[in-house]
Amino acid sequence: MKIDLLSKIEERSARIGVIGLGYVGLPLALRFCEENFKVIGFDSDPKKVLILGVAYKKDIDDMRESPSLKIMKLLLDKGAVIEYNDPYISSLPETRKYKFNMRSVELTENSIKNYDCLIIVTNHSSYNYKWILKDANLIVDTRNAIKEPSSKVVKA
Repeated sequence: MKIDLLSKIEERSARIGVIGLGYVGLPLALRFCEENFKVIGFDSDPKKVLILGVAYKKDIDDMRESPSLKIMKLLLDKGAVIEYNDPYISSLPETRKYKFNMRSVELTENSIKNYDCLIIVTNHSSYNYKWILKDANLIVDTRNAIKEPSSKVVKA
C-alpha cells in the first residue's frame, strides 16, 4: 500500500483532500493544483463567490445556454453565496431551468476583496483583469483571460 501511494504521488495521480480552506488550506490546495494533482477542498463556512460574466459569449447581452447558469446553480446547491457581475446583463431573467433573482453587482476594490473566489466564465473585453487580480483572493479562470502567472489564479 505504501509503494502504491508513493507511485501515485510520483505520477501525480494521487487525489489530495484539504480540509479547511482558510488562510492555510486554500494556498496549500492551490499549490497541489499547480503541481498537477487532483485536489478536493472541504470547508464548513459558506463561501462567497463572484461570477464574472453570465453572457453566453463575450461582449454580448445574450445569456441563453450560458454555462454560468449551471455553475451558479451547482455552487448554490453546495451552499455557496453567489453574486455576479456582467456589464451587458444587469439582471437575470427567469428561464425554464433557472429562477435566479439577482442583479449584477458593481466591481470595486473593496467588493473584490470580500469574495473568497471569483470565477471568470465570460471574458468580456471591458474587464480589467490586472486590476481584478490585484485585489482578488482567488480566481478560477475558465477562459484563459489572465495571462500573467499568479498563485491566486487557477486555470480551469
